[in-house]
Amino acid sequence: GNHGTLAERRAIAATLAEGEARAELLKRALGFVMSQAVKLGFRGEALAEAIAAGNAVLVEAARTYSPSKGVT
Repeated sequence: GNHGTLAERRAIAATLAEGEARAELLKRALGFVMSQAVKLGFRGEALAEAIAAGNAVLVEAARTYSPSKGVT
């Protein structure tokens, strides 16, 4: 069957790799957000709110992250 040109397959692979990199970034950073919120003394509802806010920042960072561009 036709699976696209080599360039098309490479573009798909690059897109998948970026998605995997974003998922890994979120996974690793989530633990950091949680540990920092606890370390800063948040408890109860404030802890949940701090983690939610941190997660929102992480999602935005992951959305704009591009491994091919490096850190900017």
